[in-house]
Amino acid sequence: MMSDDETKLLVSEDPSKRAESGFQQQHCTWRRAIVACVVGLTFAALAIGFQSIRSTVAAGRFGSFDGAAVIRDFDYSRCYNAVFNEQLKLSKVCKNTKSTMWNACTGKKALTCKSHAVRTYNDCNTAQSKCIRAMRNLCYKKKETPISELSECQKPEAPQSFSGGPDVKLLAGKSYRFFSMACNVGSKWCNKAVSAQSQKPQILPYDDFQLHEYMITPLKLEMASQTGEFYIKKTYGCPSLPTLPTIPPCSTSLSFAPQGAPKCPGATKGKDYKCERAAFVATSPTAFNFTNVLGKPDHFNIVAAGTQGWQLSTDEPKDCVRKRPVMTIEHLEKTYEWRLEPVN
Repeated sequence: MMSDDETKLLVSEDPSKRAESGFQQQHCTWRRAIVACVVGLTFAALAIGFQSIRSTVAAGRFGSFDGAAVIRDFDYSRCYNAVFNEQLKLSKVCKNTKSTMWNACTGKKALTCKSHAVRTYNDCNTAQSKCIRAMRNLCYKKKETPISELSECQKPEAPQSFSGGPDVKLLAGKSYRFFSMACNVGSKWCNKAVSAQSQKPQILPYDDFQLHEYMITPLKLEMASQTGEFYIKKTYGCPSLPTLPTIPPCSTSLSFAPQGAPKCPGATKGKDYKCERAAFVATSPTAFNFTNVLGKPDHFNIVAAGTQGWQLSTDEPKDCVRKRPVMTIEHLEKTYEWRLEPVN
């Protein structure tokens, strides 16, 4: 039983104060719970961290603990940065190569020379892209391989040297395979064979001579009036035995194309390009003087007799990648070379 004084005290107490006191007690209870949870989580995290450290050291991955290494074993940033720097370096090489070639293009064949420069630049960029893709792929796989060990980043092989061919002697009545030696840097028409199965001789785009041997037409040399001069005769259509009939193209001679023939691909309107297409004709043959190229026993410079140095040559169209060059007789500033291969 409460006394009258206690009863009066309860009756006289302000209800708002009682509510405030209850709220303070409840607030303190929640704050203690939150603090307890934070402390518990902190100790749990520390326990997990120490356990990770112990397992890492026990596995022998680090001689001394490296916190960054626990989080990240591979440095992607450093790897991709190395790729970016290599890309800048290779791009500069491609641009400098093109610039050097472009600035050296002068004279009659300047446009052909510039097309070779552009082709070299495109090939360089293609090789560069292949190398960069390989490097990025290794970064993605968390591998760092020196660029010198990547097959995709190796420098292309140097163009084949044709200076050491066997000694070739020119004999009247003997047949030879002719190969165009337009071997400027960037040209795709170096060491390409001649096909003479029609009136217009063609330059074949193939490198596999054995596979396309049936398309390569041997040409026969026939003695002309002057020593060292020969007529170049077609053998296509000629029978292997004298008793067999001949096909009309047989024994036609290489000469200037008849009037009305298309112009040389490099000729431009209003300029004297000093170039005529070559063709096989039945009458009025042209004799050619063969001069051996110094240091190249199977290479010859072939000049049309009776002209002021007009050479047997080839002329490339503007689209030198898709269209073949044509055989021409033209005036050139440089010596044009042909490689001859005797037919047994």
